[in-house]
Amino acid sequence: MPSPRDHQQPSAPPHALGPKRLAQALTCTIAGLPPERATAWRQRLDPAQLAVMLFGTAETLHADALLHQSRRLVDGLTGKLVERALSLDSLRQRTPEDQERIEGRGILRALHLDEPELYPAVARTPLGFLSLRMFVAEGSQHHLQELIRIHVWEEGHRSPVENLDTTLHSHELSCRSFILHGEISNELYRVTPTDDVHAPQALYRTECDRDERPVFRNTQRRVTVEPVLDLSYASGSTYEVPLGLFHRNRVPAEAYTATLFYFGNIPGRRQSYSLGPADGLELGTAPVGTDDHAKVGPIIDQLCSRVLAA
Repeated sequence: MPSPRDHQQPSAPPHALGPKRLAQALTCTIAGLPPERATAWRQRLDPAQLAVMLFGTAETLHADALLHQSRRLVDGLTGKLVERALSLDSLRQRTPEDQERIEGRGILRALHLDEPELYPAVARTPLGFLSLRMFVAEGSQHHLQELIRIHVWEEGHRSPVENLDTTLHSHELSCRSFILHGEISNELYRVTPTDDVHAPQALYRTECDRDERPVFRNTQRRVTVEPVLDLSYASGSTYEVPLGLFHRNRVPAEAYTATLFYFGNIPGRRQSYSLGPADGLELGTAPVGTDDHAKVGPIIDQLCSRVLAA
């Protein structure tokens, strides 16, 4: 089975940054790890001190120079963390036009997903796909500011919440996805409040219970739904979901699809919602946690195999 270790490791895309930005990228990359592993890394290193050591007296350096420094000054595992942080920081800065030139295999190699000490936090979402958390930046009051994840739809596994169309939902921030492997359809909808008491659908607010499991609560606000656009995308393509529109993804049941999902760093914020039956009250679901190595390893192996062999 192909692995990133079987290929030459490329440098992260060249871009210049300063110590503060690198420290921030390292902090947000560590936040993408499972809680216990993130805590261990925070005890192991201080991102600000590591950044100062790598920059020395320089105010700014290009990513390739920082990678060279990390190979000289830190151990191999920390160097892989630095490369992942630099790669993710570069992805944050790309425009949609830049993302069309992303090479999926190069990204996967630079992220070092196959390194057990750097396994990302993984969960099965209410939308039926696996989510690999790579980068998390929080703003004031713990509001999510930026997020980078890898989404994986496995063959034959589509399990949205029973009795709730969570597949049709909105996001609190604008987002875009780059298709690493496979194919996907993105359907956009305009959802409008209505006074029609016979409208069959209502908005459900997404909240979390004490165990941080998503719970969907009916706002009692009935809505009408209007299709706007339905487009299909293949590996190497990028699509966006504008703020304010609802969308859902369709992946053939027999297909294996992986996307790189970027969320944030775009002006504006709104409450996120899903649609459900107007006469419902509250519906809950529990993503299947997969943070133990026995489950994460095969997920990572299959992802690397599919993308690198394409």
